[in-house]
Amino acid sequence: MVYVISALGKAPFSAGDLVPLTVPAQVYREVLRGNFVGGATSFWNRVTTRYITISGIPTGATVVRALLFWGCECNSYSDLANINFNGTPITGTVVGSTGTLCWGTNYYLNYMADVTSLVPGNGTYSITVPSALSTTPGADGATLYVVYCSASDPIRTISIYAGAEYISRSSLSWTQTGFTTTSSPSAKVSFTGGDCQDRQA
Repeated sequence: MVYVISALGKAPFSAGDLVPLTVPAQVYREVLRGNFVGGATSFWNRVTTRYITISGIPTGATVVRALLFWGCECNSYSDLANINFNGTPITGTVVGSTGTLCWGTNYYLNYMADVTSLVPGNGTYSITVPSALSTTPGADGATLYVVYCSASDPIRTISIYAGAEYISRSSLSWTQTGFTTTSSPSAKVSFTGGDCQDRQA
């Protein structure tokens, strides 16, 4: 499993910005009988409360980890760190930083919070942010990934990577390690990108 928020836009980061995380870093790894599911939403058009529906967790399965990610245009690391998840205040940690994408802020930030205790299984979960794009600072979107354990599933290695990188007519690559496979391996991957825009010459 791979999670990447890639900041795509028209303006490269400036010399005053923090060095971007050009290679996503692993933020979670688990070997278990189970799998993962996820969902995402956009905060575009200044809507500060959105909902993510999680489905596909089998009956009898146990949630092992639920991680919430949200991307924002910010002037400081604290601008949108504090939000509400399903009515509960939570605080995120910055797991990715790059320059503004054309919004005039100092950073595009990716936050992460462990919300395992708030996600018992399938359901619809609300996310409320202080402000949303096109207001700046403002949240861009959010993604929720849920890792579950199920005795009927095969043993899998589940990895979550997070970072931030401005990509404009270029590409991003990295190497993953730490997997043990059979002679006939199978894999599932999920990518999430933030603030995708049409490039104009």
